[in-house]
Amino acid sequence: MNNRIRKKLYAKFLSEVGIEVTQNNSWQSRLCKLGVDETISIRNGDLPNSFYELNPLASKYKLDYELKKIELNAIPDNESSWWETDEKTTYFVFYPLAFRKVCWYVAVNF
Repeated sequence: MNNRIRKKLYAKFLSEVGIEVTQNNSWQSRLCKLGVDETISIRNGDLPNSFYELNPLASKYKLDYELKKIELNAIPDNESSWWETDEKTTYFVFYPLAFRKVCWYVAVNF
């Protein structure tokens, strides 16, 4: 598969990976323990079952992502200016390992 198609494939599943990981109980416990600028790799087999239930075709691809806990000021304004946040809000950026410039930001209150 050429890089252009791989990049589109990773981008297609990026937000769904982020949503399923942040809503999964076992992943939430791992995310809560992260310090700012710490990262976790999300390998194909590590994704929650709920991701594959929503995206059954994704299981045939080797999807490797990474997430990083970040501060609010590390998120571009056009991505976060409309978010309602408070002191309990935690921020993450998700991106494919192969295409780190393709990213998705999320604010989570666990």
